[in-house]
This record gives sequence, C-alpha cells and structure tokens, in this order.
Amino acid sequence: MPAKRRESGGGSKVGKAKFAATVETSSERSATASVRRRVEAQRTRLARAGQRAKGDVAATLTVALDGAGALAEHAIGGDELAAKLRLAHLRDVHAALVEGGASAVAQREACVALHAPLVLALLDDGNCAEARTVLEAHPGLALPARHRTIVAFSRALVEFVERHTEAGSDDEAEAREEGEEKEGGKGGAAEELGTAGPAEHALDEALACNPYVGVFLAHLDVYSSLIDPNLAEAALGAVAVDEVNGGGGKGGKAKVARVDDAEDGESSEPHGAYEGSVEEALAYVANGLGPWLDFLEEGVERWVASRLEVRGEVEWPPRRCSASGARFQLAFVQAAAAAAEADEMDDEEGSGEEEGEETDEEERA
Repeated sequence: MPAKRRESGGGSKVGKAKFAATVETSSERSATASVRRRVEAQRTRLARAGQRAKGDVAATLTVALDGAGALAEHAIGGDELAAKLRLAHLRDVHAALVEGGASAVAQREACVALHAPLVLALLDDGNCAEARTVLEAHPGLALPARHRTIVAFSRALVEFVERHTEAGSDDEAEAREEGEEKEGGKGGAAEELGTAGPAEHALDEALACNPYVGVFLAHLDVYSSLIDPNLAEAALGAVAVDEVNGGGGKGGKAKVARVDDAEDGESSEPHGAYEGSVEEALAYVANGLGPWLDFLEEGVERWVASRLEVRGEVEWPPRRCSASGARFQLAFVQAAAAAAEADEMDDEEGSGEEEGEETDEEERA
C-alpha cells in the first residue's frame, strides 16, 4: 500500500472543503492572519524549549506533549502549519511510547491520550500506511473510552483503503462491486457477518462502538451537506474539545470533562453514556470526516450501508446522552428523512432506466 494517499491533494483537504465550504471575508482573512501569528509564536517557543531539552529524554517528551496540546485547536481548526507542526510532536510522543522509556512510563496517561489524535492526524494528512503502523504498534493499548470509536472507525477506513489499493485499477474495482451487487444486493449486503473479510470485521467493530457514525457515513453526501458543520463542532464541544482531541495545557494532559447537559433550564441529569450516542457520532464527524469524503468515488458509502444492512436495525431515533442533545438528534432524524427520499428517487430513476431498456429491446425484436 502506498505510504501516502492523494499526496498532491493535501490528504483530506478536499473532503473538508466540501463539508465546510465558506466564502472568505476580509474579517475572516484577518482572523486567519491572527491565527497564523499565534501559530508562529508557538513554533518559536517550542523550538526554543526543544533546544533547551536537547539530550534530556524526559524534557524532550515534555516539549512534544506541550506542542501536541498547544497546537491542537489551530491544527484541528484547519491551519496547515499548525497541523504540520502538531503532527511532528504527535509522532515524537508515539515514538517515546513505543520505546517505553522511563519518561514515557511516567507520563503514560498523557501519551496514550494522544494515540487516537495521532491516527486522525495521519489519516487527514493522507498517511494511511503510517496510520496502520501506529494502530498495530499497541494491540493491547487501554484507550480512554471516548477514543475507542475514533480508533475503530480509523482502523475500518485503513482496511478499506488497503483493499481498494490492492484491487488494482478503478475499472477492476468497479467490476468487482458490480459483481457483488448482482450476488447480494446493494454492496453485497447478503454477505453474512461470519464470512466477511478484514475490512468488514473492522467496520463491524466500529459500528458496534457507534452505529450513528455508520448511518452518517452510509449517506455521506446527504448528511455532510445537510448537517451544519457548526453543529458538529458544538457536539464536539459538548464534552470539551481538549478531551476528545487529546489537547490540553502544558504537558498535553487532556482535560476530563462531563457532558454539558444544562441548557434553557433543562434537567442536567445524564441521558446515558456518551459512548455510542449521537453526540459522539457528530463529534467524530467534526474531526474525522475528511478522509472518508476522499473515498466517495471508491464506494465507501455503499460499503458502510451494506454492513449496516447486514447488522440489522439501528436504535432510532438516535440515542442522545444529554438534555441539550435533542438538537443533535433532530439534525440526524431530518438528514435520515432526506437520505431516504434521495434513495427513493434513485430507485425510481433506476427502475425507469430498466423499463426504457426493456422497451428498446422489444422494439428491436
């Protein structure tokens, strides 16, 4: 498998642009310049800290953790320099975790909290092969509960990319997909769970973590156009950006935050676990959608939809974990209705085309 996916396209930047297309105003340009100044200031500060830490393994790791956390907000916000610098720090943290030195052991919790963010950053940069290496480096790693869905869907995407790459040309892949459709319906949905390949097993594990991410991915085009990116960001904020992204203050230690339930006087009693909720699904979308959008043409929607079909019913309406999560739930329900309508129209068009072909054959006969 190639080391990088669509390197000339800048990883998943095309996908991100599609999800959050905006027209840049003068005030936005000013804000961008302000962000860049802050990123440059962080780069200078971290470079100086790195120089002072030279030769000291523990101090070097502390600088890497600091950089991964300090640059998180701007990197995730789309600043390319911040993303590049942060990725370098995340790699340094991962290397320390793999080596398992005393400094990594002492700061293990902070290092482990950056495992999922590193995988996301690598996929966003188009480095599927390296993302696989990172995922396989720690098979028994005890991840924070709120990172399991991120890692599971990242692994599923890596498997999909590898299989697509091994399939050869686009023509060969298309012929294979057409054969699957004839044998088992849309995307080979007749395939049993037990006879699935590595990619399907990885996706099944991800869907078990959170089926609502799968619902979104199965209708990527519709959901990404109908659900306001700001809403996805709000869902991410519902549990604190730093907790989900492994950011934080000095040392890169993630903040531990509870879901903010209180809104408009509603009860702050929890509505269930964050894991597997619609809030978690949208939080993942806010960070991890771009690489999936890059593979629309390769049939990633159809692939996810087929596994959802095989797995059976998904609890509906989507489960939410907070009182204020009703808006996230509503957005999903509305997008699902639009997706069903789009599917219906596609079926009608397909039926019309088949009838037209039959009429042509009869006339020729």
